[in-house]
Amino acid sequence: MTGVPADTFRTVIIAATPRSGSTMLGQMMASTGCLGKPDEYFEPGWAPALPPADRCRLVLDKGRSANGVVSMKLFPLHFDWLRQEVRLSDWFPDPVWVYLRRRDLLGQAISLAIAMQDRAWNSNDKAVGTALYSREGIEQALRQLAEPRWPIFFARHGIEPLDLVYEDIGDASDACRMIAQRLGVALRAMPAPPVLQRQRGAVNEAWRRRFIAEAGDPDDFDGRVPKARRRWRLWRGR
Repeated sequence: MTGVPADTFRTVIIAATPRSGSTMLGQMMASTGCLGKPDEYFEPGWAPALPPADRCRLVLDKGRSANGVVSMKLFPLHFDWLRQEVRLSDWFPDPVWVYLRRRDLLGQAISLAIAMQDRAWNSNDKAVGTALYSREGIEQALRQLAEPRWPIFFARHGIEPLDLVYEDIGDASDACRMIAQRLGVALRAMPAPPVLQRQRGAVNEAWRRRFIAEAGDPDDFDGRVPKARRRWRLWRGR
């Protein structure tokens, strides 16, 4: 068996990139009781002993709300890992796609560069150290996040996703109402205020000012990065 009958559930896939607010959106969706329970079920390092097919079974169990809606978060890296062994459409046919993105790409890249070092991926995580500024790290994060893989995927398949912008989802009710409308379900309850808080602070702003001062040459289109003295091991293979 490579999948399950499509009429037993509906699927919502949050197509996103790191540091785009997907965890916060997932929390709000889960709190309604009818929009599934999104999480990064296909993160390669999450439950590493479980192969892709077993992860799909896990999503059908853990990601499901009482009304049969199954939700997940999916990053390009997750999709690449998953498709090595299974076909997503065999398990989750005809999903509702929610494309979550950030308007402030530099802010997203700085957030990723910090989290890659201090490992505080959300406001409830305790930092394991102090993140050190690196122009190279921010440049690499920008290039990773700017790759238009989701828009190309949607265009190739003729998909018109629900387009949500991180900076505009402060009103959780509107975001969840739009998702429910796409699904054709009624909200049982308005989403609870998110437990997680936005992590942007003084460090992010200081890094932004320094990066723009160093890299914002109007005569340099591609932002040539000087060779770093010390490469980040965490960035390798990204």
